Amino acid sequence: MNTTIDQRLPGRVGCPILPVLPLSTTEYEGTERQNLEQVTPEVEAILEKHSVVLHWVLLKWRKSRGAADAERQLTLVLTSEYTPTQQQQWVDAVMEVRSLLHASKLDWSVELTDIHMYIGQRKSFPILSTDNNLIDSWGNARSDFFNKIQNHDWVAVDVLHRGYLKDETYPTIIISTRDANNSALWDTTLQTLRQVLQHHGVNAQVELLFTKGLDFATTEEGLNPTTTEEGPNSTTTEDSPKEVPSEPHTTVRETFYQNMSMGISMGTSCAASGSNHSGTLGGWIRLKKGLTVLELGLTNYHVLKEGIQDIVKAGFGGDSRYGTVVSPSDNDHQIARAFLEKNVRDMKNDLDDCEMRLECVSRDDPSYTSSFNGMDMLRMNLSSALTKLRAAISTSRKIGKIYLASEFKTRDNWRYSNQPGKPDQNEDWAIDWCLFRMEWPPSISRTLERHGLTSTNFDYINGQDRRQAVTQYCSFSARKNYKVAKRGRTSGWTNGTLSAIPSTMRYSKLTPEEYEAISNHERIPTNQYIDFQDKFGGKPVSVHTIISTTEERFISPGDSGAFVLLNETPNVVSGINGLVILGMGFAANDANLTSYMMPFDLLVEDIEEATHGKIIEPHFAGTLD
Repeated sequence: MNTTIDQRLPGRVGCPILPVLPLSTTEYEGTERQNLEQVTPEVEAILEKHSVVLHWVLLKWRKSRGAADAERQLTLVLTSEYTPTQQQQWVDAVMEVRSLLHASKLDWSVELTDIHMYIGQRKSFPILSTDNNLIDSWGNARSDFFNKIQNHDWVAVDVLHRGYLKDETYPTIIISTRDANNSALWDTTLQTLRQVLQHHGVNAQVELLFTKGLDFATTEEGLNPTTTEEGPNSTTTEDSPKEVPSEPHTTVRETFYQNMSMGISMGTSCAASGSNHSGTLGGWIRLKKGLTVLELGLTNYHVLKEGIQDIVKAGFGGDSRYGTVVSPSDNDHQIARAFLEKNVRDMKNDLDDCEMRLECVSRDDPSYTSSFNGMDMLRMNLSSALTKLRAAISTSRKIGKIYLASEFKTRDNWRYSNQPGKPDQNEDWAIDWCLFRMEWPPSISRTLERHGLTSTNFDYINGQDRRQAVTQYCSFSARKNYKVAKRGRTSGWTNGTLSAIPSTMRYSKLTPEEYEAISNHERIPTNQYIDFQDKFGGKPVSVHTIISTTEERFISPGDSGAFVLLNETPNVVSGINGLVILGMGFAANDANLTSYMMPFDLLVEDIEEATHGKIIEPHFAGTLD
């Protein structure tokens, strides 16, 4: 009998070693259910003996989310309410239950878990500007920390507050890694990491999460959504993400074919022509080189990568190897057109039904007038729907030609040069941009598309003049957090908080052969999985971390390229007013539902260096205090 006790996560004790969070849980429907009924009274007695208040006794299949089915464990799940003072009682109870199962010839794992952990989702909260001791001590510890995990297959390290309630969280260093379930490999490393943190005075826990890789937020046709159901009979629980939609957000789709004289919306769908994938058109820049001023669209390199056969690192665009950019993407155009066609069919059917009913009603009938007026309204709605469908059919979606791209590269961020700790905090920040030259018409609108922008949590942006253009960007403090918002192709308007400690990401070592061995429904939702191997020189890169202020993601697949805007009144030294760009979103971590962005001022520096030009719009407005 394997008697190894798993105590790696507070509020969760098991035997033998349990799968690492986030978890996928499914019902067990086999014949051993009758054994569960037989042992339950004895299990209840054991927990009562150790003063552990038992809530549920469940028999479930448990595995790390995304792991192969062969790795799942048939698990006796026991739920209670955890307090740190009960740790030894929990350990003793689990060992005794495990012995009971062994004596009963039941090869089940035992997991005693906090009820909130089982039915709820462990949440991430940003590091605040007031967490000065944590910010400073992590700056001192980070180099030693990364040296200890360099031989592991980790893909992201995030420093955040973690817990189930906002007021009951603890600073946590979260390691998202593909080899999280290799307990023999990680047990020694975790002990060493805790020693490193203690040595540098970092008062934080270490949490290990399983992931197959980061989600570069482009979307592809046929994404399989992941759903979450709560409760003891759920099919997927505990740290599972909300549904990941593959279709464009309704409020974004409705603006696809608007009057092009108004300009293409910031935050709408775009892609390379002929691509099966979709990303987000962030916005525009005006680039001056000599006497020439060019209007260029801006998104991520990986959004338009399929439109570039060979990157030309010197000179300007116009090369035949650069592809055409379309908005909406080919897939999103098909989705939108199918929706509009169905809408027209449904309205025609409703109008036919109304006409038939009206034929059976006498003009003297009191209901005749209201029925007639209702039919008139249906005709008006049908006319509007037909106009939208004609626009979808006739509007050219070609909006420009790819001009220049960064590829995947890194750049030093001088804003972190004078921070406490080792000097390497300024090194190797992720850069991922692509410019395309606009064709006239259309242009990209300078004003925000307000459709779908509610007053809740968007008070600052909504308080601005609706005609106000987004014409400025700014730098921001290296150790403060800010309220932010974005409009993206998939999730529309979302709001979040920029954390005061950046994250570090590294790309998976998964080989193409290993990737092909993974079933389609378990692959991460991005066409770029293999393309991203060993990018950014195969080294860790820094990014800013954004935590959504709601249960939804801040960035979802398809939102890559979205501009991230300040969503609070600027408290500034240089007197910034109005709407301000802080960064551009490009990736997300499905393991802990964090989103990542690149600072806009760093992108501007890189674009100007690559083009030998000067970005004159949006203009630099100063530095946030």
